[in-house]
Formats: sequence, C-alpha cells, structure tokens
Amino acid sequence: MFSQRVVRGAVVAALLVLGGCNQEGSLFETDRMSGVSGGGNNSIAVLGAWETTIIVSVEGDLQTWTTRWDFNATGLTCRFIQTTESLVEGFPRIETRPCTWATANGILTVTFTDNGEVLPMTYEFAGLDPNRLVLDDIEYHRVPDVEP
Repeated sequence: MFSQRVVRGAVVAALLVLGGCNQEGSLFETDRMSGVSGGGNNSIAVLGAWETTIIVSVEGDLQTWTTRWDFNATGLTCRFIQTTESLVEGFPRIETRPCTWATANGILTVTFTDNGEVLPMTYEFAGLDPNRLVLDDIEYHRVPDVEP
C-alpha cells in the first residue's frame, strides 16, 4: 500500500516537471507570445476539446486537477469537466457542468446553464499555435479528435 503511494507520488512529480517545460524542455523560460488574442465574435478557433492538468500539494496530499473544456458550434454549447485525483484518497472526483459560450474582443464568456453563473475569461493562442489555448493565463492543449 505504501509503495503504491510512493510510486504514484513519483509519477505525479514527474508529470509536474514534464508539464511545466516549454517546447525546448526548459522549466524557466516561457515560449508563449503575449498579445496574440482571439478576435471576432464566436471565434471558431476555440471549437473543440481543450485540457490541462496541474499538480497541487494540499495539506499532506498530492492532487492532480485536470480541467477539460468542450466547445461546440451547435447552439454554442459547452461542457466543463474537472477531475480531481488525490494520492491519499486514490480515486477521482469528477465535476461536470453544462454551459454556453461566446467570444468578443479577446474575452471568452462561459455561462453555466445549471445555475446561470457567468465566467468571463481572456483568451489567446500561445506562440501563435492554434493547439495551445490560454484562458486567463492557464494554458490548455487541444485534445485530438478520436475517430470511432
């Protein structure tokens, strides 16, 4: 039991280091270009699935927080999925929320349909790369389409 936790902790720590590197493998230099904002209203560039994972230390526990956004063209609907996995608990907790979205002037606005909460986020594409979406300074990577 203890060795499984140690192995999981080592894997999580390795993912943290790898996830924090830029394209050249440096932890200390960013490869994001600033000022590359999304434009127009309801930009098609954000369509698709986007995901990021961060690793957090929480009072004697190591957790991974994976956030996924799915932006659809039909009805400008979206879905927010956050998966939290705790090294101590050993199982994932998943929160899924339906939403709608719109873009204007470099702001992506999400309205959660379960409670009407509105979440405006600045958005841009890091390094002019259409597969690297930055929402409120958090970088997400495009999730490739999976064909059946």
